[in-house]
Amino acid sequence: GQRCVIPAGSFFEPCWESGKHVPWRFRQPSGEPWGLAGLWNTWTDKQTGEIVESYTMLTINADGHPVMGRFHKPGDERRSLVVVPPHAWHKWLNATTGTASDLLTEMPTSEFGAGPAGGKGADANAQAVLL
Repeated sequence: GQRCVIPAGSFFEPCWESGKHVPWRFRQPSGEPWGLAGLWNTWTDKQTGEIVESYTMLTINADGHPVMGRFHKPGDERRSLVVVPPHAWHKWLNATTGTASDLLTEMPTSEFGAGPAGGKGADANAQAVLL
């Protein structure tokens, strides 16, 4: 596949701290969209001949991350999307396989705004909820 940057205004992760699935919404405190690390490719459907474009978002282990380590079902591996900051987009898109792996890092907690999805104050109080 080829590397891409996927724009996303927010993303969701399941929080199980209460013992049940509670979706949380993640946004940047600035309101800017995320640039998520991804891979894309085209392939041909053998049955129909249709050319299909597809992509995937990359994740990394987040077991030790102070925020993302709180999410996903107990016993499951903690995963986090890979966020590529705007200053690194060109590097991500043009990196070799070896240098691209250097960009697969955890995001600083200061760049998270998150809270339970659906609650009116969830996004406004994001930092207080997480810290």
